[in-house]
Amino acid sequence: MKKIGIVLLSLILVSSMILAKTDIKMTGQVAVNYTSLTNNLIGQQGDFGLDAYESNTYLQWQAKINDNVSLTAQLTDFFVLPVFEQIYVDYQPEFVNNLLVRLGEQEIPIGRHYTSLMSDPFYYLIFKSYETGTVVDYTLDDLNLKTGVFTGSAAANDGKLKYVVQASYDLKSLMNEIDTWEIGANYFKDPDTTAFVSVFTQLKAYQMTADVEYVYQNAAVHGAATTNDSTLNIGAAYQLTPELEAAARYELVKYNAYEPKIITVGANYALADSLMFQSEVILPQYDGYGSYTDAKYYKVGVKVNF
Repeated sequence: MKKIGIVLLSLILVSSMILAKTDIKMTGQVAVNYTSLTNNLIGQQGDFGLDAYESNTYLQWQAKINDNVSLTAQLTDFFVLPVFEQIYVDYQPEFVNNLLVRLGEQEIPIGRHYTSLMSDPFYYLIFKSYETGTVVDYTLDDLNLKTGVFTGSAAANDGKLKYVVQASYDLKSLMNEIDTWEIGANYFKDPDTTAFVSVFTQLKAYQMTADVEYVYQNAAVHGAATTNDSTLNIGAAYQLTPELEAAARYELVKYNAYEPKIITVGANYALADSLMFQSEVILPQYDGYGSYTDAKYYKVGVKVNF
């Protein structure tokens, strides 16, 4: 019901802005890929399909109301089960530089989720979520601070509030040889005592990218069981030519009674400014999770930005 209400509200707002001749811009990303046949129920397998089950297929509308206020609506799974996962208003006050206030349905910021690959990390299956809330984002030189408050479900937690704080710093000003070196940490508190802690870092230099992210959740409830869950992602990429990039990722997951380990190796080739060909091989050890097999499989696809 909450999402239906938000969708109706967004349609009313967008309609009113159209009538008022507000500047509206549409952007998006569509990925079409082929996933080799396995026994794992992960998106489209053994056939061509739109990559609507992952984060790289979406449509986004942004309406500029004035110099300080804009409205954004993002539609995902639009070829399968259309859902407005994000609908929010951004406000940038004139009296404070580099301050952004975001209100509405949005992704809870838990870390950075670096990736250079086509497939989403396992993290998205267990941690990624959207809630209605307010996030304040402030940047001072190379320091970024973020804090947010989200409403909980009244049925689940008596309407208690969730909150998140995050800080990150870019070390590039201290080392001239690097393009960027971000380090950061994040803390998210759920009203049902569950807490998430994330630490992350990404280094870019000499056509290379290296990143590490660790997310930990205490007291995660899985039916009658309660476990401490976590994901460790280690990624790397190298720009071989202006058009060709090689990338890899190692994931170590602890989820419920399972400990999946996933290695992904891929390549990205830019066919044009907004068109990319991607391919990758996935070498999983799912440890029995979801009755998935440990057979390796591959994906090839094309991603278009517009």
